[in-house]
Amino acid sequence: MKKGELVPNADVVYLLKEGIRKVASSKGILIDGCPRVKDQCCDFEVAIAPIDLMIYLECTEKTMVERVLKEAKESGGKRPNDNEETVRARITTFFKNNDPILNLYTKRKKIINGDRDVDEVFADVQKCIEELMAKLNES
Repeated sequence: MKKGELVPNADVVYLLKEGIRKVASSKGILIDGCPRVKDQCCDFEVAIAPIDLMIYLECTEKTMVERVLKEAKESGGKRPNDNEETVRARITTFFKNNDPILNLYTKRKKIINGDRDVDEVFADVQKCIEELMAKLNES
């Protein structure tokens, strides 16, 4: 993980399952950064629940690097893996695994332009979630 490598699927699914169990009475859960590989999608849906919506923030590598490094700086703590080299390695891994995941969720995927102002992106994410919640409440 310190080198920008992925955590094993079994560990990710276990940690998510435990975290979700703790908030089981909530109306829904937003998970950031998962799934990261195609196998994780299947493991997640079998062990935990179907994925109702995938929100994909599409942006340039430049935007990704800037935002991750800015967030690391503003959070006050400096993790060993919050340096540009490791961030770029994580982004390379992300792009390598990206298409197979996106192809699995064609009908459940919303793409949002992430190169815009953070508040605009947030508003679009919020709208996607509100639309999903309204749809689920109709059912």
